[in-house]
Amino acid sequence: MNSSSVDRIEVALRNKIETASGFVEDPAFAVQKVFKKFDKNGSGKISLDEFLAGMKALNFEGFDKDVTALFRRYDLDRSGYLDFK
Repeated sequence: MNSSSVDRIEVALRNKIETASGFVEDPAFAVQKVFKKFDKNGSGKISLDEFLAGMKALNFEGFDKDVTALFRRYDLDRSGYLDFK
């Protein structure tokens, strides 16, 4: 795993979100929709397991180490969860 592979996954995820939103929705709204799909238990937070499952549902299979690194990139408070903010 290296930073450039994590960057590529991040860009690909953003592209999928933009494509899924039809490029017409407010980007924050599109991200919120994806967030809610990843948040399977409705806690308002996404665990690493939920993030990995969500990414696999978006066809990011076989990249668990890079996807985990991407999760950690956004887990700024190191709580082990992502919240929408």
